[in-house]
Amino acid sequence: MIGASRCILAEMLGRTLVLLLLSAGPISAQVGAIEGTVKLPPREPSKAGSTLTYPGQPERVEPAPKTPLPAVVFVKNGSDGRTFSPPRQPPKLVQRGAMFIPEVMAVAVGTTVEFPNLDDQYHNVFSYSKPKRFDLGRYPTGESRPVTFDKPGVVKIYCEIHEHMRAWVVVCENPFFAVTDEAGKFRIENVPAGKHKLVLWRTNGRETEKEIEIVAGQAATVDFE
Repeated sequence: MIGASRCILAEMLGRTLVLLLLSAGPISAQVGAIEGTVKLPPREPSKAGSTLTYPGQPERVEPAPKTPLPAVVFVKNGSDGRTFSPPRQPPKLVQRGAMFIPEVMAVAVGTTVEFPNLDDQYHNVFSYSKPKRFDLGRYPTGESRPVTFDKPGVVKIYCEIHEHMRAWVVVCENPFFAVTDEAGKFRIENVPAGKHKLVLWRTNGRETEKEIEIVAGQAATVDFE
């Protein structure tokens, strides 16, 4: 009698485990990574010269950056009909030292970006790009104003007061993207297994596409010249 009860209990536990596995959906381990290097061209000389100046403060200068502008690498059409929640903590595109920091940012559609002014004078952040047109108006140090990027595409950002200030926000369809470091290296995590199109975007507007295949649990290596 006891043996029969144990068999029935084991069968019930087995059925429960199967139901739990089925309700859990696709196995999360069916993902891989993409890593590689982009050959970044030298930064073009700034129209402002080797130093950045502040309007009304001719004695104050900031050194112009010399490192190459980063590129963005992202997976195109890799959502498979899924939707993704924006990050809980909004990323920040800071105004400091008469520059936007970072100069290149990538976000997923629906992400709200904060634009804090950490400089000691006014800035006016705006964009005329089709994916997101906005004008935050002039605001002083210590203030921050948000922008939600609700359409994919590239948004070029300016400051109405400092004409040399430039930034790019690349709005991607999914969270499978990366911004290269100064050496051109990148890594994208948790990419679904299967065939995808990988896109390289540069600040000069050029895009390069490559077909790749992701194997679960492995990292695919892709280099761009």
